[in-house]
Amino acid sequence: MKMQLNVSTSQIQYWHPGMECCDEIWEEAYRRFETPDQEFQNFLKRLQQLGVDNWDKNLKVVDLFCGQGTGLHALEQLGFHSIEGVDLSPYLLEQYQGKSQLYVGDCRELKF
Repeated sequence: MKMQLNVSTSQIQYWHPGMECCDEIWEEAYRRFETPDQEFQNFLKRLQQLGVDNWDKNLKVVDLFCGQGTGLHALEQLGFHSIEGVDLSPYLLEQYQGKSQLYVGDCRELKF
């Protein structure tokens, strides 16, 4: 079952057409692993443990394996402005609601 698209198509770029992930069963299990709020709080905690609060908020940040974008939201809340996300799953990327640029791609071949 496909969920409704939440992001504009211009926000998602395909780096490796045909290589995207298509395992909706795994992706649905991922979405059930934690509630969105639990996942968000865990991201905030881990990022703060890394000392992200002290980093320059103008850094360009790329979230690899960003999934549905919860880490992107955490980085936004921590004050970062230039954030991008990469994942093999367009299905998960479509769940993201935010301003970050998204890429369907393989993190072993980044196109920056």
